[in-house]
Amino acid sequence: MATLITNSDLGNSLYVSVIDKLEAKDQLKGNNYIVVYGNLLNTLSNGTELVDKLAFAKTVTPNGQLLSDTNRMTVLVAPGKYTFFDSLEMGTPYIDLVSLTGDADVFLTCSNSNTAIIVDSSDIIIKGFNLGSQNIKINSSYSNNYFENIIGGNYNFSNPGTSGDVAGNFKNCVGGLYSFGDADNGQVLSSSTLENCTASNYSFGYRLYDSNLKNCTASFSSFGQNEIDNCILTDCKSDSGDSFGANQGIVFSTLTNCSATSYSFGRTNGTTQILNSTFIDCTAEEGSFGTVIEGCTFRNCKADTNSFGKTSDIGTLSEIISSTFTDCKAGDYSFGVRIMATDVVFTNCTAGIESFGADQSNGTYKNCKAGINSFGAGTQGWSNLIAGGQFFNCVADENSFGTNFANGTYYYCVCNGLGGWVGNTQSGMGGYAAYTKGMNPAGPGTAIYCTDATNNPINYGLGSTTNNI
Repeated sequence: MATLITNSDLGNSLYVSVIDKLEAKDQLKGNNYIVVYGNLLNTLSNGTELVDKLAFAKTVTPNGQLLSDTNRMTVLVAPGKYTFFDSLEMGTPYIDLVSLTGDADVFLTCSNSNTAIIVDSSDIIIKGFNLGSQNIKINSSYSNNYFENIIGGNYNFSNPGTSGDVAGNFKNCVGGLYSFGDADNGQVLSSSTLENCTASNYSFGYRLYDSNLKNCTASFSSFGQNEIDNCILTDCKSDSGDSFGANQGIVFSTLTNCSATSYSFGRTNGTTQILNSTFIDCTAEEGSFGTVIEGCTFRNCKADTNSFGKTSDIGTLSEIISSTFTDCKAGDYSFGVRIMATDVVFTNCTAGIESFGADQSNGTYKNCKAGINSFGAGTQGWSNLIAGGQFFNCVADENSFGTNFANGTYYYCVCNGLGGWVGNTQSGMGGYAAYTKGMNPAGPGTAIYCTDATNNPINYGLGSTTNNI
């Protein structure tokens, strides 16, 4: 049977000093971290505790050694609200600021500035903070800083100055206008990775360089407003226009399942260039996908009028060089004014009127469809009007396939309406056609088993000839 020990039995043999008593919260500490508890009387007192603990962290040598990538000091912050007078300065490498839960449940407010945190050093981790309408500013291009689960307002993750570079690694972060590199003030977002990040207008850099973005969302004039260079973008979306390299274009980059509205991916009403890049499942609206396209691959990309090389303006010489287009679709006046060589290949592509080389259509076309005055038959004042490429199973509406010269090769092609190769204005064929329909040429060439519209009976039911096809 247990023996009951009373106070009188103990007498004065057991004594616990108030001074020596160890509070439970003080037991939560370690060589490489300190804790901000945030359980003081008000948010300002909590903020003071945070400022003090952060200042202390900058003075320590964990484990008796200098701070390093493998000997870091982390300030762990408990969920709650923290108010402080001046911006928290994160200027010491290997000092991290992390929410205890990792979620954005630490609410920070700076009373003297709209910038809650300033980062002006490398090798820093910040995770799990809600800044409300305030922001984090990054003072220089430190590409090895890491930010996760951070919610802020306008200018979040921009440079403190009106211009300057921004870099880092960002995951599940939110900003408002001018965030992740203020595009309106020419800031460059470089050497960065971003995943599941969201912002509004003029975000993700005026120039986007050497970066990898996945599942990011913004609005007007975002994602390298001026240029995208050496980047990979996957599942990124702008819900407005003038985005994705709108001003100057896109070079040495890969974009997959990205979307925007008008004048995006290199607007076509300027001098934009899309060079040595790949586009898969990308969509836009009118005036998109570049003026000059060279060394590129497009698969299942879609846009509206004046896209993939505008053809509706004699003052804009859009050109496509050494590129492939597969299952792509555009509206009227699209797919280039000048296509010079058969190494430009279109497969299963569709456009509207005056498309596919409005002046020179010398590419390779397989199962393509266009409207009137297409394939080297534009009406904007072009001087060559040549369809000299290779055409397989292609269909166009009347007055298509070369106004001046249809000197290409044509297999199982159809020109609807009044016929093509090209109506009464045709001055020279010089090419080869087999099993075509709708031909109305006036010059020499070779044709076999071609049929024409009944309103052009000169070659109707033609079997094989080499004269005046």
